[in-house]
Amino acid sequence: MKNNNRVLLVDDDELIRKGLKELIEPEGYAVTMAADGEEALAKFREQYFGIIILDLVLPDIDGIELLNRFKAEQPHVGVIIITGHADVLTYIEALQNGADDYLLKPFDSKKLLVRIGNCFEKKRHERILRLHEEVLAVGSDLVALISPGRKILFVNGSFERVMQCDPGDIHSLSLSDLFGKDLYNQTVRKALTDCFSGAKSQHQDSFAGQDGSSRFYHFSYSPVAESDGMVSAVVLSMRDLTEYNAVVQQLRKSEERLHLALDISSDGVWDRNVVTGETVYGENWARLVGYTLDELKQENIKFTDLLHPEERGEVLALAAEHFQGKTERYVAEFRLRTNEGSWRWILARGQVVERDEQGGPLRFMGTHTDITKQKEAELRLFAFAEHLEELVASRTKQLALKTENLEQANVALTVLLKKRDQDKKELEEQMLSNVKVLSSPYLEKLKKSKLTARQEGYLNILETNLSNVISPFLHRLTAHHLRYTPTEIQVANMIKDGKTSKEVAEIMNLSPETVSNHRKHIRKKSGISNKKVNLRTALLSLADSQEGHL
Repeated sequence: MKNNNRVLLVDDDELIRKGLKELIEPEGYAVTMAADGEEALAKFREQYFGIIILDLVLPDIDGIELLNRFKAEQPHVGVIIITGHADVLTYIEALQNGADDYLLKPFDSKKLLVRIGNCFEKKRHERILRLHEEVLAVGSDLVALISPGRKILFVNGSFERVMQCDPGDIHSLSLSDLFGKDLYNQTVRKALTDCFSGAKSQHQDSFAGQDGSSRFYHFSYSPVAESDGMVSAVVLSMRDLTEYNAVVQQLRKSEERLHLALDISSDGVWDRNVVTGETVYGENWARLVGYTLDELKQENIKFTDLLHPEERGEVLALAAEHFQGKTERYVAEFRLRTNEGSWRWILARGQVVERDEQGGPLRFMGTHTDITKQKEAELRLFAFAEHLEELVASRTKQLALKTENLEQANVALTVLLKKRDQDKKELEEQMLSNVKVLSSPYLEKLKKSKLTARQEGYLNILETNLSNVISPFLHRLTAHHLRYTPTEIQVANMIKDGKTSKEVAEIMNLSPETVSNHRKHIRKKSGISNKKVNLRTALLSLADSQEGHL
């Protein structure tokens, strides 16, 4: 088993928990599983864990909140975040709250094992660093008092032990022999000269001790001034930073790996020192604008140099608002000029990840995403919408014109129908007048003449038919009962006028049986064959109802 090998695995998916446990334990780690935040806190308080693998989405406690609780109880515990949501702002928030690493589901199993190993190694270096800081705080520095003649007047026990010098021989020691000619001539001599002139000095260098091993030290020179202001000696303090420097280098490499991972997962990552103005860009960012990282450095190309003039003011204003703490995150859309001279639309997301004691921004970090294709699609959609609006307007105009034409045609048709009805009325009135003027007088003369019974019958029929010509009954009868034969119409007309079957037979020169059959057909076609209704009454009712519809 590895030292401090306990891992707390927190994920609400049982299959993922079991799968990760089966993956991790064969590598020498002891894995404890938890399905939610409360269970994880309970197990976290029962024993010490070197690393926590934490899913951000849990059923009871938000992952960031749980991360804060872990760090509040054990600030130095390692935490690796795993999540299925790729959001750079969530990544930044997790780092701000003390996460050591960040993996996006689904991830490669080998990558997870490497990240776990790196995290344990990082925590080991941090423990060494804290230990060295504690040791240095209780007087582990190498201290020597040097005279104006560059002779050693006094050394402390740490100096004697590390430099392996005898206290009785320290006055005869040569600084050039002690530190080596190269280091003494290149750095130490100038630092002592400046210090004897009254100025403090410091530098960091490596040199080989008496045992031959090379160590890395921080050299600090402080002048000892007399009451007259003259410098009588210089206190040289040497702090061994070998392990500290190694840890810092490891931490720097770890941070570079995290930057690289973020750069790979986006179109470009940037990390800006707000105080110095220095900005570190990822390779993808440089590639996005058509440069290499070396070209950006050599030509001293800055983000603002590539920013489109139309968006410059708004982008800088958004960044300023975020620096002042008015917005939780920085989000902006703008165009950047590429090395080829074209413009690319960019979506920027970022956040101030470090502030000073007064709340001023120190470090500003985020990503750029290329949204050029999305913007081009939006422009095409906007153009299509405008074209569609033009088509709708044109079609509406055409329909309005057609509607106007139809209204005009409707007015003309109404006029024509009204004129037809008027002409029909005039024709009917003319026919009525013609019958009364041209036929009725002669019928009256015939009635006064000596006629046989048959001739009188024919005269009556003629008079009746003329009356029907100017009466709407016959027209309505034929119009609404087209199933009647001409003979049935004549019979029906005479029955309506009160003629008996015998009279009808004599007038039409038919047998009584034939007239009887016509009556039956008329009743059937009129829908009264099985009803106790008088035929003449029914025909008169038909004439009255038709007149009522006029």
